[in-house]
Amino acid sequence: MTNRIQISSLPIKSGAFAPPSDQRMAVGIDLGTTNSVVSLGTWNPSDPEAFHIRCLEVEQPTAEAGDHIGTLVPSIVSLAAEKTYVGEGAKRLVASGASRKSRRNRDFFFETKNEMGTDRRYPQAPEGYRTPGEIGGHVLKFLMGSVEDEPNTVVVTVPASFQVAQRHETVAAAAHAGFDLLRTQLLDEPLAAFIDFLATQPSRLSIAPGSSCNLLVFDFGGGTCDIAVLSLMRGADGMLAVAPRSISRFHRLGGGDIDAAIVYDVLIPQLITQNKLPPRTFGFAEKRNLLEPALRPIAEALKIGLCKEQARRASLGLAPDPELKRQFPGRYTLTVNDKTYELTSPVLSEKALASVLQPFFDRNMLAPRTDEYRTARSIFAPMDDAIARSGLTHEEIDFCLMVGGSSSIPLVVDALQATLPRAQVLTFDNADARKECVARGAAIAATFTAVTGQRLITPFCFDEIALLTQDGPRILVSAGQHLPFPAQGAAAEIELRAPRTSTDEPLPLRVAVVASADGRALFDATWPLAAPVRAGEPLLVQHRLDADQELHLKLLRPEMPDQRPMDARIDSPLTHVQNPILKEVEAEKLERLVGSGSLKPAEQEQKARELAGLLDELGQREKALATLRSLLARQRAPDAGILTSMALIIGKLGDNEEACRLFEQAADADREWGGPLFNLALNHRARQKFAEAMKAIDKALERESHGPAYTLKALIAKEAKDTRQQQASLEAAAPRWSAPRGMSDWMLQWYTIWARESGDDIAIRDAEQERDRRRRAQANRAIPEGELP
Repeated sequence: MTNRIQISSLPIKSGAFAPPSDQRMAVGIDLGTTNSVVSLGTWNPSDPEAFHIRCLEVEQPTAEAGDHIGTLVPSIVSLAAEKTYVGEGAKRLVASGASRKSRRNRDFFFETKNEMGTDRRYPQAPEGYRTPGEIGGHVLKFLMGSVEDEPNTVVVTVPASFQVAQRHETVAAAAHAGFDLLRTQLLDEPLAAFIDFLATQPSRLSIAPGSSCNLLVFDFGGGTCDIAVLSLMRGADGMLAVAPRSISRFHRLGGGDIDAAIVYDVLIPQLITQNKLPPRTFGFAEKRNLLEPALRPIAEALKIGLCKEQARRASLGLAPDPELKRQFPGRYTLTVNDKTYELTSPVLSEKALASVLQPFFDRNMLAPRTDEYRTARSIFAPMDDAIARSGLTHEEIDFCLMVGGSSSIPLVVDALQATLPRAQVLTFDNADARKECVARGAAIAATFTAVTGQRLITPFCFDEIALLTQDGPRILVSAGQHLPFPAQGAAAEIELRAPRTSTDEPLPLRVAVVASADGRALFDATWPLAAPVRAGEPLLVQHRLDADQELHLKLLRPEMPDQRPMDARIDSPLTHVQNPILKEVEAEKLERLVGSGSLKPAEQEQKARELAGLLDELGQREKALATLRSLLARQRAPDAGILTSMALIIGKLGDNEEACRLFEQAADADREWGGPLFNLALNHRARQKFAEAMKAIDKALERESHGPAYTLKALIAKEAKDTRQQQASLEAAAPRWSAPRGMSDWMLQWYTIWARESGDDIAIRDAEQERDRRRRAQANRAIPEGELP
C-alpha cells in the first residue's frame, strides 16, 4: 500500500525550501533484530505537495517452496548447498537445521544486530560471514536488491541506544552491502516511528504552536524492547524540535524471548512427554543449537494465533477463556544426535500462555530471570529505567506511542495504559503498520532530505551541559539549544585557567562534564599539563554538540603549543547507555581462550573458574556446569571448591538432591573447610528441612566457628521454633565479628542479618553506614584524580 504524505502535514515552514526540478527517490531501511523492512519514498514535480511512501514486497527465495513474497524480511542469513539465503528462506532453513546438522554462527545467523559494535566473531563461519557487520551487510544488500533504481538518499535506522562503535559498524555493514552510508544518514528508530505516526495520523498527536509535551516511544519488537523518552517542542512558527531525554534498550526482552519461553516451558516438555523420555535427556548443546531453532517457528505461530483469537474475543466483549487454545495438527520430526523424535499436534493453551507471559508483565520483577536459553524480564524494567533517567515521572508522560510486532499482544496496551495514567496511548491501525512504521518513517525522512537537503525535525538539547570548575559549572550548551551548536561548522570556545603553579611535575587537570540540572557526570578524565605550569595560565576549551548528539571537546594550552591537546568525543552524553552484551562478549572471549589449548595448566584452571563464574552470573548455568565438570575431570583428586561451585549451580537449576550430594562430596574432599557444609545447611533450610539443616551447620561449626555460621544456626533455630537455641547462637556469634570496615561483602551481609536478628541498634547503624560507604565508593571509583580548573 502506498501512503500519500501531505507535505503540509509535516512540521516545516511554508515555503521553507525551493522544490527541485527533477524527480527524487529515497530509501528507508529498518535493519531490525528479528525482521527488516525496506521502504521507498518518491517525490515528483508534477505533485509537489506530497511524498509517496510504500514498503516494498520483497521476493525471498526458499530452498524448497519457491519464492516467499512479503514486506517483512527475517533478519536471518543461512548457508546451504553453496548458496546464501536471506529472509524467509533462511528462516525455514534454520527450522530444519536439526535434521541437516547445521549450527548457529557457522551455517546460520540471526539476532546479530545485538552484537554490533562489539568484537564478537564467528570463527567457524566462512570468510565474509565472520562479523556482525558482515551479516548485516548481507541483509542490507538483499534489501537493496529489491530497489530497482538508484536512490538519491538512503537512511538506515538504528536503536537510539546505539553508541559510536555500533553506529560505525552499521555504516560498515552498508559498505559490505555495496553502498555508502554517512553517519548522518542513520536515524534513531523511535524517531523514525514518531515521524511516520506524525505524517500519517497528524490529527492524533496535536501539539499547539508555542507548547511542548513528553512522548514515550515503546518499541516492543521480536528481539528487543526499546524505550525512548522524547521532549517535543513546537515553535510559534510551527517548526517541531525533538530532544531525546533518555533511552533504555534491553536487547534480550522481546517477542523472541516469549517464543523461547514457549519452546522451553511448553514445547520441549510436550516432546519429552510424547516420546516418554527422561526429563534431562537433552543437554545445553542439543536444546540451544538443535531443538530451539526447529521449534521457535512453531512457538511463534502458536503465540500469534492465540493472541489474535484473544484480541478478537476482547473486541466482541467476551471474557477470557482459560480453556482457549491453539493447536497445530500434524507431526514434526526432530533429529538430535542421530536419533529421531516426533512432536505430534503441538498445542498452546491460554493458561500456558498466561504462565509464560506472567514474568513479562510482573510490575515488581524488574530484575531479569535468565538462563542460557532465554530471559524473562518485565516490560516495565526498561520503561521505568528510561523514565527515571529522563528526570520525569510517569504522570508527566503525555503520549505513549506503541511500536513493534510484540506490542500487538493484548496485555501490552492494557499494562501500559494502567502504568501511565495521564498518557494518551497511540497505536497504529493494524499489526502490519506497527511492524513497518520504522521503515516508513526512515523513508519519509530520507525523501525529505533528498528533496530539501535538510533534516525533517530539528534536534535540541533538553538539559544544560557544563564543565566543572573550582568556581562552579561553566555552561557549554544551554538547555533548549537547537542542534548542531554552534549552528555553523566552527566550534564554540571558552577560556579557563590553570589552578596552580607546578614547576617540575606535571599537573593533573580534571576535565569533568556534567548535566547541570542534577550534576550527573557525563564525562570525567584527567589531562596532564606538562611542566612548567603557571597559576592562572589560560586554557582554551573548544566544544561542539552536533545534530547526532555527539559532543566534541578539545582542550589546548595557547602558551605551550607543543603540549598535545586533549581531544575527546562523547557520544550521546545526556542519554548514553552501555552496550548490553559486553559481559556476554567477555564470556565468549574466555570460552575461546579456555578451549584454545594455549594456556599453562595453572592459568587454564584460573581462567576456567573465571569463565564458570561469569557464565553463572549471566544465567548460563548448564554451560557453567559443563565448564566446571571439564575442569574437575582434569584434577588428580576431588576438588572441594569446584564441587561446591557445581553444587550451587545445580541447586539453582532445581536439582536439590544432586546439589546436596555434591556438597557432601566437597566436605569429604576438604575436612577443614566448613564452606560446603554451610551451603548444605542453606539448601536444607530453603526447603524447610530444619533437622537436616541443623545437623549440617553443627558439622560446619566443628570446622569453622565464625559469625555467619552461628547466625545461620540462629535462623534455622528460629524457623524450627527453638527460641533457646536461637538466642544462644546469636550470643555465640556476637564476639566473632571484626570491625565492619574490614569485612568482606559476604561477611558484611551476614553481620547485617545478625544485627537485625539481635535487635542491636548500634550494630545495625554501623552495618548500614558501611554499606552506604561502599556504595558511594563504588559510585566514585571512576572519578579520576586531578584538580579542577
